[in-house]
Amino acid sequence: MGVAMYTGDGGDLTVDPILAVAENRVRETALVTAANLTAEGIPYRFVDYRDGSTWAKGCNGKHSQQACLQADMDDFVKLIMESFSRS
Repeated sequence: MGVAMYTGDGGDLTVDPILAVAENRVRETALVTAANLTAEGIPYRFVDYRDGSTWAKGCNGKHSQQACLQADMDDFVKLIMESFSRS
């Protein structure tokens, strides 16, 4: 079994501030989880795309936004396909 985590930081707080704050808190949880996985020597894929500007065109750091979700899924499917090719 593999572990993959994708997180943004919520981006601009003036654009949907409640979601931005929630996304930022979820990011903090993902950072702690990544640190714990590292400490235990468990391999994982961790993408912290912060405000989304370098992750995908149109991504604003919020998972509710299509561009961010699509980039997450594209990356995840690539990981799965790579796993199948090694089997």
